Amino acid sequence: MRNLTDDFTADIEKQDIVTPLLYLLELSYSGTTLYFVNNHQNVISNTKTYRAFPFGFTLPPDTATQGSATLTIDNVDRGMAEFILSAPVNTDIEVAVHILDESRMSATATTGIEMSYQFLLKNVKLKRNSIQGELKYYTYLFDSFPKLRKTPNNFPGIF
Repeated sequence: MRNLTDDFTADIEKQDIVTPLLYLLELSYSGTTLYFVNNHQNVISNTKTYRAFPFGFTLPPDTATQGSATLTIDNVDRGMAEFILSAPVNTDIEVAVHILDESRMSATATTGIEMSYQFLLKNVKLKRNSIQGELKYYTYLFDSFPKLRKTPNNFPGIF
């Protein structure tokens, strides 16, 4: 169950939304992060400048099972394709999506962000006009604990 503000709930239940909902998109790996917003002008939120860039985002179904979302980015700029292709092998591109209610956003603060999602970008398809990928939830169940184990493969010098 998500805790949404009453104003946001009322806005999304209306037939005509006066101010659009904005999606703030963060793509990152190895300390490099790109910030985008699906708007015609740049947006500043949480002291970060999100660059206006065309993309589409399909939310995952809100069910008990973990579905996947879809991200489609217009391939109008070679920089986006280069960013994705330059990711090292076996490095996941982390994707954060924040849904922003522009009508309640102040110029300096975090207000306006109603929902946030954290994903990993998988199954990326680069096309001439678009970049499409599947957004999967990160599953912590398959992480080993502790992170490193002293095995002959990991630490051959101590055996």
